[in-house]
Amino acid sequence: MGIRERRAADGDDRAAEVANAVESSVVNGLLVQAHTATFENTHHHHAPWRPPRSAVIAAVVVLVVAAGWFLLEITAPTPPEPGEPVAQVGTATAVGGLEYALPEPLGPGAEYDGLLDTSDPGYHVPSDTRYVPVGQTTVSFLVKGNRSTPVQITDVKPDITQRRPPLAGTLLVYPPPGNEKTAIDLSAGLDDPRLIVRDPAKPDTRWFSEHRVELAKGENQQFSVTFFGKLASYSFRIVVDYIDGDGTAGRLTVSAEGGVPFQVTGKPVDGRYGTVFLPNFPAGGGWHPCGTLPTDVCVR
Repeated sequence: MGIRERRAADGDDRAAEVANAVESSVVNGLLVQAHTATFENTHHHHAPWRPPRSAVIAAVVVLVVAAGWFLLEITAPTPPEPGEPVAQVGTATAVGGLEYALPEPLGPGAEYDGLLDTSDPGYHVPSDTRYVPVGQTTVSFLVKGNRSTPVQITDVKPDITQRRPPLAGTLLVYPPPGNEKTAIDLSAGLDDPRLIVRDPAKPDTRWFSEHRVELAKGENQQFSVTFFGKLASYSFRIVVDYIDGDGTAGRLTVSAEGGVPFQVTGKPVDGRYGTVFLPNFPAGGGWHPCGTLPTDVCVR
């Protein structure tokens, strides 16, 4: 039974209780008056008994008060639940592929020298948000239901806030990963004007046209979406559309840490960058400017 059906049933039960109570009060009051009047008629032979005006007024007052209390209880609005029907939990994370680009060529300096440092054998994803993933970026985020009735997620899709030519200043190339394989749950092509989130196995089908996601209160759902972009440099946020238990549509916007958009860039049409850094892997750590070794391929 839905919540509205339960309220209706509760209202019918309450109405029956109030009606019975009013009827009992009025009848008992009139019976007492009748008994008293009969006793007086037996001894004094008065005219036929009629209920005193005070008894009628008392019965009417009881009826009015009870009816008002009943209407107040039935029509009292349910207090609103705090917060939005769907909320983001924690911070969304974004991880690119093997290449990152800067809008400008990276010249000599501390940052340049840091890339050439071979003492650190590890290759860490750049924390500087100026480095934009090339080709693809995978965004993972967690949402939570926040209503006593289930909330239905109806769609997840990108919202492009800026579209520019592909970044061609600096390219930072990472070595391929080991045996690790990143799981891809959903994907979206930013070059596709439909901007649909899809199952990678069904690139032309919107995932939410075949699936439903419902969140009970306190229930979490993890989403991991890989966004592809080849024709431009994109800045975007993710929007999560939903319908709450009352049928009201809403939207949650997911951004990167600090509220900034996510980013991904395509490659220059001619494949040429101002500066390209290639990894020294597997010979060592760090990077070297492309062209240092005869085997370097600088047009990407």
